[in-house]
Formats: sequence, C-alpha cells, structure tokens
Amino acid sequence: MKTKQLEVSPGNNISAACDEAVKMAKLEHCNVEFDFNDQKITATPDSDAAALAKGYMDECERRHAEYIASPEYKRQQEECERRQRERESKLNAMLADAPEHMSLRDPEGWKKSCEVNSGGWRIWRSSDDLLRTMGATDGRPDEQGRENRRHRGRMLAPRRQ
Repeated sequence: MKTKQLEVSPGNNISAACDEAVKMAKLEHCNVEFDFNDQKITATPDSDAAALAKGYMDECERRHAEYIASPEYKRQQEECERRQRERESKLNAMLADAPEHMSLRDPEGWKKSCEVNSGGWRIWRSSDDLLRTMGATDGRPDEQGRENRRHRGRMLAPRRQ
C-alpha cells in the first residue's frame, strides 16, 4: 500500500491531526504519515484516531519519564537551584543594605491596599522588597552597568536631593 505525507499545520493538536490523517487514509485507501513534535505517526484506513492520539501521548509520557530519570535532567535541576540560590543571596544582600521599610507618600493607603489584596501576598511582599532595594541602590549602577533609578510612583515619597 502506498504512503502519503500529511503536512500538519502549526498550532494543531494531536487529536485533530490524527482525525485528519485517518479520514485521509480511509478516503484515499492508503497509509498516511505525519510528523508531530518529532514523532512519526502513521495512520492506516483501519486506524482509530483516538488510539493514534493515545499512542502519541503514551510516547510523550515515556520520553518525559526517561528525561526526568537522566543525568542531564539532574544536572539541569542542580544548575537551576544554584542560580536561584545566587539570586536569593544577592537579594538578601541588597535587602540587608536597604531601609527597613520603603518610603511611602501614603502609608495608610499602602496598608489598605495590602489588606484588600491579601490573596496575592507574595506580589505585595515582592513589591516591598523591590522598592526597598531600589531605595538602597539610589541610582547607582548595578553589576551590568545599568543605572538603578528610584520609582516615583504615586505611593512613593519624592526623592530627596
């Protein structure tokens, strides 16, 4: 039996691609091959589109498990953890030099904002850390030579000369 190639459009999902391949195989009485995320899939006139899609997903799971068990993944995770520790160390060093609290033009307004938006506490905590570190750098260049500037947002006190 001859085999035809199917060009799957970017953005297509595996189920739609398998449906299209099986329909084409039945209509033209041939095998239909296509590549989907580096996996070659072949549909025959007797194929079940759902079974082809499941086979693809099973292979994805197998590849994922293999990668997670690999030394390469372990090295990558260790490198990510090392970089995260470095970032946290730099932040903690900056916060040690930063004022204990950020300077606010409207401290009561900030307090109310934090109370009303308590569900996103990490965002508010990050804002506090960011503004404190910006106050600590006070316009001095960072390691890459970029100038750190104080944010002059509505809630912040004006910069003192």
